[in-house]
Amino acid sequence: MNVPRTIEIKLKDSLENQVIDLVKRDYSMVAGDKVRNMFAKDIVRLVQDIYREPSMMEVGQTLWMGVAESDKPSYGKNAYNTRFRPVVLSPICKDDLTMMGNGYSFREVREQRIVRLFHEAKNQGALLTNADVGMLLGVSAGTVSKQVREYMERENKVIPTRGIVHDIGRAITHKRIIIRDHLRGYLPPEIAKRTDHSEAAVERYIKAFNKVKMLSKKMEAALNSQFNAETYSAYLYLSMAAYFQSISLGGFANWMRVQAQEELTHAMKFYDFINERGGRVTLTAIDAPPTKWKSILDVFEATLSHEQKVTSLINDLVNLALKEKDHASQIFLQWFVSEQVEEEDSADEIVQKLKLIGDAGGGIFMLDREFAQRTFVAPAE
Repeated sequence: MNVPRTIEIKLKDSLENQVIDLVKRDYSMVAGDKVRNMFAKDIVRLVQDIYREPSMMEVGQTLWMGVAESDKPSYGKNAYNTRFRPVVLSPICKDDLTMMGNGYSFREVREQRIVRLFHEAKNQGALLTNADVGMLLGVSAGTVSKQVREYMERENKVIPTRGIVHDIGRAITHKRIIIRDHLRGYLPPEIAKRTDHSEAAVERYIKAFNKVKMLSKKMEAALNSQFNAETYSAYLYLSMAAYFQSISLGGFANWMRVQAQEELTHAMKFYDFINERGGRVTLTAIDAPPTKWKSILDVFEATLSHEQKVTSLINDLVNLALKEKDHASQIFLQWFVSEQVEEEDSADEIVQKLKLIGDAGGGIFMLDREFAQRTFVAPAE
C-alpha cells in the first residue's frame, strides 16, 4: 500500500525537521546535513528540558530556572555565562495546608516551604539562591537566609542553597557546621555525609582550624569586647521594651524583648567560642542604656543606628581575624556578618514603615498587633 505523499510529509513534520528546514532556508552558512541534524537535535532536547505541559505538573507546582549544580563558579563567570537548568518546584502543596489546618504558624509553614524548594531543585540537579526562593514565596532574600540558618542550627542539617554548595558569597555556613561537628566528636566520614561534602574537604577545614585553635591575646581581647557589646545590645533593647510598655504599646514591647533575647544569644555564642578556643571569658561593666526617646520613630532610628555600629564592630573583628590569620574565627564571624545584614534591613524596614504611617493612630495600632506575634526562636546549639 502506498502512503500518500501529504500524509508522509505531515508525519515527518516534527520540530526537529522544522528546525532542519529553517537552517537550510535561512541559515545557509551552516553547511552539511550532519551539522544541521546535530543542531536540530540539540534544539529539540533544549525545548524538551525547558517546556513542561501544564497537565504534567501538579496543582501548586511551577517551572523555575536554577543554576546547574555542575556549573561551579570560577573567575570571570557571571549571570550571563552561567548555565541554568529548568526545575519543577512546589511553592505550595498539601502538606502546607495540613500544617495550617493543624495550627502551625505562618512562619513554621514558610520554613517547611523554604526547605522543600531548595531540596527539590537539588534533586533535579540545580541550585537555588535565597533570592530565588524569596521571589517564589513573596518574601525578602534576607528572610529566607535567616530561616535557612535557624533551621540548620536547630536541626544540624545543611540546606543545599547555591551559596553553601558552591561556597560563594557570605554563605559559608557549612564550614562552621563542619568545625562544630568536629568539636563535638564526629569523625570526618560522618561530617562529610551530614554536610554533603567530600571527606577531603572536611579534613582540609579541620586541618586549617587546628592550626589556629588557640586564640591570640589580641583576638581574645577583641572577642571579649564584642561579648560585652552584644550584652549591652540586649540591655538597650530591654530598655526600649520598657519604654514601649510605659506608653501601652505591648506589641512593640514584645518586639524589643525578642530582640533582647536574640542579642543575649549572640553574646553567648561569643562566650562559648572563646571557651572552645582555649581562651578566657572576662566580664566587664556594661554601660547604662538610654531610657527615654522622643517618639516611636526615634526608638527605631536609634535601633538602626545601633545595628550599624554593631556591624562596624563585627567588620573590625573580621579584619583582625584576617590579620591574625585566625581562620577559625573568620568562619565563626561569618554568621554575624550575615546576621548584621538582616538586622540592619529589618530595622530600616520598620523605620520606613513608621515614616509612611506618620501620626496615623490606625497604622501604629496595626503594627503593634503585628509585632505582638513575634516569637523568639532559639538556636539549637
